[in-house]
Amino acid sequence: IVDSLVVGNFVSTEALAAVGIGDRPVRVLLAIFMGIGTGATIRISHYVGASNRDGVRKVIQTANSMMLVVSIPLTIIGLLLTTPVLQWMNTPPEVMPEAISYLSVVFLGVVSLLGYNLNAGILRGLGDSQSSLLFLIIATFVNIGLDLLFVPVLGWGVAGAAWATTIAMTTA
Repeated sequence: IVDSLVVGNFVSTEALAAVGIGDRPVRVLLAIFMGIGTGATIRISHYVGASNRDGVRKVIQTANSMMLVVSIPLTIIGLLLTTPVLQWMNTPPEVMPEAISYLSVVFLGVVSLLGYNLNAGILRGLGDSQSSLLFLIIATFVNIGLDLLFVPVLGWGVAGAAWATTIAMTTA
């Protein structure tokens, strides 16, 4: 939402369309990553309920290892498939370059998106839902600040909005 507001007000209608179009594949990724995080929540909460600290530790280590192992191929696949996916979505030609720019930067930040959702799931499994909410609030304010710096001040356009989001998720 923040990317759309900033890009829509400070760049162009094509840039706003690019963020809107790029948002669809990002939402698919987020849904998958939230599902993975929920899986971690369930496994960890079972072990916490059984007072099995070794089981909790093992799930956390496995989740973090999986995050690193999965992020690299997902980033590469995402970068390779950005243009075909946008073409499949019938992205208008005048929007295509900015949509490619937006999605490419987002795919570079896959490790951050997956990392946030996995760690939020781990915290929820441990019984701490407040910390992940606090991290999300902090990331939102970082995103707003960086969007306002990267887009209107530095003139980075759509790529600036994507970098702001990627960096904000990394801080979470």
